[in-house]
Amino acid sequence: MRILFATTEFEGLVKVGGLADFSAGLGHALARAGEQLRVLLPYFGSVQGAGEAPVIAELPGGGC
Repeated sequence: MRILFATTEFEGLVKVGGLADFSAGLGHALARAGEQLRVLLPYFGSVQGAGEAPVIAELPGGGC
């Protein structure tokens, strides 16, 4: 199965609270189960390598 996992936190990239741990744990478990997983995160300038990430789409409404 191909899964697009949208989250606001992911351990190792963006962490504020427990959601990052949960997101990473679920993502790794799905990958170990053989699922094709892509993680979608909001564009945070503080994410390491964010400037290198491709912009796929810009949504109306601006940023924070």
